[in-house]
Amino acid sequence: MIHKPKKLPAPRQRPDGQWEVRWRYRLAGREHRPARLFPTEAEANGFILSVLAGESNRDPRAARLTFDAYADQYLNEVAVNVKARTVERYRSALLHAREFFRGRPVSEIRTSDCRAFRAKLTDGGCLPEGTRARRRMTRGNSVRNVYNTFRAVLELAVEDNALPANPAVLRKLPGRKPNREAKFRAVFLDAGEVERAANAAPEPYGLVIRFLAYTGLRAAELAGLDVADVKLWQVKGIWRGYVDVHRTRRKEGGAWVVDTPKSEESTRRVELPPWLAEDLRSYLTGTHERADEPTAPLFPNRKPGATYATNADGKKVREGFRLNWAEPVEPGAFYRNIFKKAVQAAGLPEATRLHDLRHTFAALWLSAGGQIERLSEQMGHASYETTQKFYAHLIPPDPDAPHIFAARPTAPASSNVLPLRRAQ
Repeated sequence: MIHKPKKLPAPRQRPDGQWEVRWRYRLAGREHRPARLFPTEAEANGFILSVLAGESNRDPRAARLTFDAYADQYLNEVAVNVKARTVERYRSALLHAREFFRGRPVSEIRTSDCRAFRAKLTDGGCLPEGTRARRRMTRGNSVRNVYNTFRAVLELAVEDNALPANPAVLRKLPGRKPNREAKFRAVFLDAGEVERAANAAPEPYGLVIRFLAYTGLRAAELAGLDVADVKLWQVKGIWRGYVDVHRTRRKEGGAWVVDTPKSEESTRRVELPPWLAEDLRSYLTGTHERADEPTAPLFPNRKPGATYATNADGKKVREGFRLNWAEPVEPGAFYRNIFKKAVQAAGLPEATRLHDLRHTFAALWLSAGGQIERLSEQMGHASYETTQKFYAHLIPPDPDAPHIFAARPTAPASSNVLPLRRAQ
């Protein structure tokens, strides 16, 4: 009699070429680890499916469905709970798996196939050279994201009884985890560096750099702000204010797409430092051409082209650019045309990204003594644990706080008094 395990094993090839299937089960309080040897991987998988998993429990109709069919079903199901942009990200991630398992019934996908697919991903993916999705596979987290989406599709097949277990759940390879450097590392700027970058940018984009560094808004949240989202008032000669974050904007195919913030907690009210509130008041009363229209974008986009002037020699020279007050600032174009040049002119690290201004906000907040719980609210994180994970190391130590082991340890004094032994 064969006792079925709670978790199905994966076949392993031995040095002699045979395939070993070893599984675990508990009986009478003891753990047992029997094994069987097979000449081929197909026979080993057949034993797992027919004997250990009980292949008779499978649904024959579901087993005949192809991977493409389950991928479509997966996208339809997740579309109910996530944003359209997230569905498109999953759809893009599944392009590699669709190409690798094209026309393949899901019931024929084995662990060795999944391992080969993962190896193909680490080698650049399954799509033709030059495609955007293939170029993304050079990023460190792309392989993980694509494979996890593929694994989720097979989990759906398991729920439908098309597979006895998910073959994409691979055993970790033995050995130490390599110390790989991340492709992107957060850059934390100090207040002086933020000012240098802001001063190197033309207005009103210098104000945009300060605004991002001292509010921590995401790029799409910045584009989503309208004039009506800013509230300013004065108390005893000091300007106070906040911005309401409740929408995002992004440009797709030349058109603006309006959406909700990243999570429920991202819909929030972000307080403004007094000096930034005063700068925004001056900007709205003196620079913004549509400040009296509540639905006007808070920060304008750039118009294509440039403005020109005639110099003393009578030649036309490039003078600047024009602003499009009808469109919100487009983060991608702002990074390429304004922020990147300002970073170079200010002598800041070349790797500084626009999102690093959000990281900078966290660093400035904590270095000023702000509470990390309040920081989590201001940044709109879905959980406090997220803030702890990324920014707890930035909390400055208190030099006056005593060490937890401040008292020197001492051995207890010896005594010649012995405890009385209780009579039996």
